Amino acid sequence: MEYDDDDEALEEFDDTSDRRDVLQGAMDLVDLLNTLLQAAATRMNTSTSAERRQYQRDQRNLARMLRPLGIRHPFHWLSLDQGLAAAKHLNYVGRRSFYQDRADPAIEQLQRRLDDVAVGDIGITVADLGNTATATIADTAAIRLELRRIEAALPTDPGAAIGKAKNLIEATAKAILTDLNQPRDLNSDLPGLVTQAMMALGIDSQAVADHDRALARVMKQTSGLA
Repeated sequence: MEYDDDDEALEEFDDTSDRRDVLQGAMDLVDLLNTLLQAAATRMNTSTSAERRQYQRDQRNLARMLRPLGIRHPFHWLSLDQGLAAAKHLNYVGRRSFYQDRADPAIEQLQRRLDDVAVGDIGITVADLGNTATATIADTAAIRLELRRIEAALPTDPGAAIGKAKNLIEATAKAILTDLNQPRDLNSDLPGLVTQAMMALGIDSQAVADHDRALARVMKQTSGLA
């Protein structure tokens, strides 16, 4: 079965963690085989018996993993000697580039599939949001608390998770104002808090309008969604 780039070849895997493990494992094998081929090629195309056995084992395992994904095997040679012979006519730099150029498209496709899996994995998404907050704001305790509540609610009560998302927005706005030592209107509703935080960051619609009126209009239209 063949798939092009972003076609859904992962439907055969039932669990998100299974998909992630297969994709990461395939990426590791591509890297290992590429390294093995380049190393042997730089030694005037000589290889040890251990390297030949490793190549055959990893080549077969990679073929088994890539087949259901519909990704072309970058190293289709069944033996290490065949792989070395394919680039024998090239110089030192050319041989290394030859194998790297075959590995790169496979790695790119596998990484894209991994990214797609991550988008659908709420655990990864929550972790990314938490890490982003930690890298940006000094005190993220309230933000991380709301992220944990959203993650817990999503599987059984998506409606509650939406409500908790508003709590996350509120916690983020308050954390920004505190981090920037900006006063906060205690009587503000959520849209008011968001506006205050955006103004403190210099990304409110009025500030944006100075250089991008279209974006400012969109920001104004969506400001009530909170």
